[in-house]
Amino acid sequence: NPKEELKAYNKALSKVPALAAGQIYYLISTKWFQQWEEFVKGQAAAPGCIDNDNLVLEPPTTSPQTNANVTGTVPLVVLKPGLQEQVDYQLLHESVWQLFYNWFVVLCIFFLL
Repeated sequence: NPKEELKAYNKALSKVPALAAGQIYYLISTKWFQQWEEFVKGQAAAPGCIDNDNLVLEPPTTSPQTNANVTGTVPLVVLKPGLQEQVDYQLLHESVWQLFYNWFVVLCIFFLL
């Protein structure tokens, strides 16, 4: 339900702490995000699977990665140079990203099976 998505997004966004070291943030394509905004306003169909292809130079590879927040094998991507926040991508706090992940990524995984 688009109205419920917008309500949940705004609620999660209102609880996001100020940007600080140690927090996890995710990039999401502004192009895709704008399609989602049109969807929740009732101006367009659902945007489908999250698509960040316009942000990366090549497909993800996997590599062992260890830091304070992530241990194990994680996908690594090479971002295009010169990307700008708000123009090319939106920066989403982990709690906000989790909403989009549940709404769109899980749906896409289901359709790939």
